[in-house]
Amino acid sequence: MYGNMLPASRALLEDLAKGDMNARTRGLLLMPLVSALFVLLLVPTGFQK
Repeated sequence: MYGNMLPASRALLEDLAKGDMNARTRGLLLMPLVSALFVLLLVPTGFQK
């Protein structure tokens, strides 16, 4: 799961560096990254309880 997100985030960073990112690509790449951020934020707090 995380292995599949690394190339997507790398492609997102490359597109941001090039500055030629359209709305469709941004939406497709941003949704998995945002959900991954929520998972990374929720998992540690779940273990602390």
